[in-house]
Amino acid sequence: MNSASVWLQDGDRVQVLPSWRLHARVVLVLHGPGCWDCAQVARAAGRRAGAWSSWGVEALVVREEEAAVDAPIPQVRDPAGRTRQRHSPGADALVLVFDRRGEVAACWTLAHPREPDWEQVDATVRWVGVQEPECGTCAVEPAWQQLSGEERIWRCT
Repeated sequence: MNSASVWLQDGDRVQVLPSWRLHARVVLVLHGPGCWDCAQVARAAGRRAGAWSSWGVEALVVREEEAAVDAPIPQVRDPAGRTRQRHSPGADALVLVFDRRGEVAACWTLAHPREPDWEQVDATVRWVGVQEPECGTCAVEPAWQQLSGEERIWRCT
């Protein structure tokens, strides 16, 4: 899964946001504020969003519930949960980091109450925002390194 799409509801219409429009972005795919574990993930990401932004990477919450999560991050709604179902049907939540080309640089598939390793997320975001634009040895297509079976991290080849 190198490229990805996000489904969002715009009024009565469902739109697909292709991955190339998600370049340099952290996308949190959550249930919403009614889910305590998803709310925790959103709050933790909200605390990091300022640092991510300073590295040139923005965050986006894709939530299923009507109400917004309590985090200073732009949010869109995917009430049918198509984004989560498309990328990991059994997951409770996802954290996706898109590189500057709109390819998935890293994906954390979460089962509640698990949260991603935020240090790894931060390192990946910093890579995308700061190091990737300066790296002359990175391959055009990302190479994947399997970590624990649930996480994939893009690495320089």
